[in-house]
Amino acid sequence: MALTGNRNIRGNKGPRKDTRKYLNGKQGKTDEIRKALTHRARLRKNYFKLLEREGLDVPSKEGSDIVEEHYREERAADDNDNDSENETEENEGPKSEIDIIKEKVKEHKPLTFQERMALKKSRKELDKQRKMESTKKKIQKMKEENYQRQRQTERIRNTKTRKGQPLMGPRINSLLEKIQQDKTNNK
Repeated sequence: MALTGNRNIRGNKGPRKDTRKYLNGKQGKTDEIRKALTHRARLRKNYFKLLEREGLDVPSKEGSDIVEEHYREERAADDNDNDSENETEENEGPKSEIDIIKEKVKEHKPLTFQERMALKKSRKELDKQRKMESTKKKIQKMKEENYQRQRQTERIRNTKTRKGQPLMGPRINSLLEKIQQDKTNNK
């Protein structure tokens, strides 16, 4: 018996389904995400049905009552904080453009292209300033360590015996190091 064009080894009609996940690139990934979301929604729906059949409390669609209560408490605390911030901001004077944009972001309002670019630019500047400050601190620390090291070596070199003669041990070590450096530099 010969196989026809549309039959596979098992005898089923039609071509075999390609099981590679991302054969079609983006489409494969979107299909996978869609399947995962529908599966999760189906599980959640069945869970709520089970709770209902057993006579237990079914949480609302937005989430559990505990989460909603916690959210309300946070909003109340934020409102209190915002009230105190508004009082201090009134005393400071007019707000900058960046502060206005940041408030829009906090309130989840849509931003225009120019506002997004201004926000991006301000963030870049802040990052640049932070990096500059950290490098300045590192350089300052290195200078202090170098200064401490130099003072220590000078103190060791300047030590003298009871009769006022210089100690030759540290001096000989430093001379030896200089000679070795000269040899490596000449090669």
